[in-house]
Amino acid sequence: MSYMSLYRKYRPRTFADVVGQKYIVTILKNAIKYDKVANAYIFAGIKGTGKTSIAKIFANAINCLDKKEGDVCKKCEVCKSFAANNLIDVIELDAASNNGVDEIRKLNDSVQFLPTKLTKKVYIIDEAHMLTIAAWNALLKTIEEPPEHVIFIFATTEFAKIPSTIVSRCQCFQFNRISEQDTITLLENVCKKEKIVYDEQSLQTIAKITNGSLRDSLSILEQAAIFSDNRITNANLFKVLGLTSVEETITFLNCLNKNDLETCVTTVKDFYKNGVDLNVFCNLIIDLLIDKIIYLQVKNEKCLNKTTLNVLNKLEINDLNKLNRFLAIWQETFNQLSLPSDKVNVLCYTILKCLEKQTISVAIIEKEKANQKTKLVDDQPLFVLKERQINKPKKTIVKEEKSLVNNNIKVTREDILFAAVANIDKKTMNKISDLIKKIKNDEIIEQHFSILQTVYKVFCASKNCVVLAFRDNLDAKTFNKNTTARDFLLTCYRYLDQPFYFAGFTIDELSSLKNDIQSKKHILTPDLDLNNLKQILKNDESIQQIAYNYVYKFLKRDKNENE
Repeated sequence: MSYMSLYRKYRPRTFADVVGQKYIVTILKNAIKYDKVANAYIFAGIKGTGKTSIAKIFANAINCLDKKEGDVCKKCEVCKSFAANNLIDVIELDAASNNGVDEIRKLNDSVQFLPTKLTKKVYIIDEAHMLTIAAWNALLKTIEEPPEHVIFIFATTEFAKIPSTIVSRCQCFQFNRISEQDTITLLENVCKKEKIVYDEQSLQTIAKITNGSLRDSLSILEQAAIFSDNRITNANLFKVLGLTSVEETITFLNCLNKNDLETCVTTVKDFYKNGVDLNVFCNLIIDLLIDKIIYLQVKNEKCLNKTTLNVLNKLEINDLNKLNRFLAIWQETFNQLSLPSDKVNVLCYTILKCLEKQTISVAIIEKEKANQKTKLVDDQPLFVLKERQINKPKKTIVKEEKSLVNNNIKVTREDILFAAVANIDKKTMNKISDLIKKIKNDEIIEQHFSILQTVYKVFCASKNCVVLAFRDNLDAKTFNKNTTARDFLLTCYRYLDQPFYFAGFTIDELSSLKNDIQSKKHILTPDLDLNNLKQILKNDESIQQIAYNYVYKFLKRDKNENE
């Protein structure tokens, strides 16, 4: 007898054998039990969750001669024929390779013929989203008014691509990812039957990396068993799959946090030499950073997705700003790894980007300690944006007087908006747009700039005021209230030789102020005065500039010494 892969050998043959799709199985069994079977179904979900297997069981159960509570009996002639896979009345069509209108026309012709042995002829169309629009249109009438002896089952991993006209004519079932516990239970049963020796941690690893796909779990189990002569260990599993452990990845991130460039680069090169999948490694870093950010925000272990609190506590990065910056950098790296390039160089460059800001920050801190000049506290904004009710705009808006209190200039967001609208300057808009583009491309990296990745556009700008439009309300509030606006203001002062008043609005807010904005375009409104703002910035900016010069000076000196 020829060898059969584990995922085929342990494919469920009855509804009772199905793992993880309890509600779907219940509905289908009851439909058979009470004779309420529809003419067309859509089974949607990720790969390996049992869509095709359940479709075959359903086709068997519909035609079974001795149904038991809607499930197959496995003893009648029909069930035996299904087990032998020699029934011509159950037609499986792979839409990935048979997706044209000609194939569907042939199907429409065959639908008219009665089944040879069964009471119902069942068409199972896999990867149904691959059918062309013309093919769907050719099938539409048949699905709407099929012969009584025909049932259609469409299986797809991309439900959104199924035309709405088809969806409305079918019963739709969304298959869930199989839980880790259900996956582990199945793997344990298979190991016992196949006499595979294993440790619990290895099965947990398989369940995590397959992310709810039973077929992938069985394939990896089989691969690892063959490699290790039916003795699966976690260490062997990582070798087979080219993975790094969570502990190794956390150690790498801790070295990155400590500015240990040599260890980080050496680690990446060793991973590459040992056949580690660097895409998976990068994805694991992103997962850990997200888990850490979530836990620092909510302090609830149940919200963790990829690890446990005991393991996550080993990650020594507890600064949310640094975590967000690392996350933005590594997410961009993950996208770059999908392109044809030298992956080791990509990761080394990523490491340098992560370390660059930290090195500069250390220099800034040391220089500021030595400098006795009075400067702003990091969390203190340079000017306070006082909120004003925008839902009930008045015909005449009285501007508040600007006052310098505790080094803060009090202006409203509307002051900045209307000054920018009335004195719009396209050159300034272009300069700010280019600056934000450089920030998004990581050509300029600051501690709090991750929020600027979500800027929709520069809405308007005068020579002294800039208004940024955000898609999300939370991002706009964060920009207005956090130190992001301050760092951005300092950056503009550094790169454009001028500070600006900044305000963030959501697109919805700007829409609600549309009438006021239109009216202000025709009213002579003076631009906001920058003298007070420049005075506040003077000392602070000079310290920042000295620190930058300090760092670049030493980098240049080291380069000359090496040469």
